[in-house]
Amino acid sequence: MRLVLIAATLLAAQPILAQDTPATAPDGFKFLEPPAINQLLAKPQPGRVFGTALVSRHLDRGYYVEFVKRFDHGNEVEVHPTWIDQIAVTAGTGTLTYGGEVVNPRTGAGGEIRGDRQTGATTLHLVPGDFVIIPAGMPHKFVAASGKTLTYVIFKVKG
Repeated sequence: MRLVLIAATLLAAQPILAQDTPATAPDGFKFLEPPAINQLLAKPQPGRVFGTALVSRHLDRGYYVEFVKRFDHGNEVEVHPTWIDQIAVTAGTGTLTYGGEVVNPRTGAGGEIRGDRQTGATTLHLVPGDFVIIPAGMPHKFVAASGKTLTYVIFKVKG
């Protein structure tokens, strides 16, 4: 009887025991005003001509969030084979060129592709408040308007 009771208890507990424990703790409350975001993005990353600030990193859960500040020069075409970009423009103006074929592609870490330009692509003018979803595998390039900057937040989700 005792063995049957133990077996029944273990079977009942199986769904609880099978749940995954998250490797990354959930984010706590976070509030960033524009001056704080601008300060985070003030200096370009080493070897890049744009600034980024990671504000939430949960690669084990398949997502992360970062702010990006683009300039009017030095931007490359990007292709993320496994990441979907959900982007909201927060400041500045610029263009997004998407689709087409990457000219002079170079593959880097994680299979990420960079290139000089695109052929057969479509270009959109971007302003604050615009929202864009770029599917995994789609070539894209952000460039700020001449003499300006373009700032946006990206919600990256594993596709």
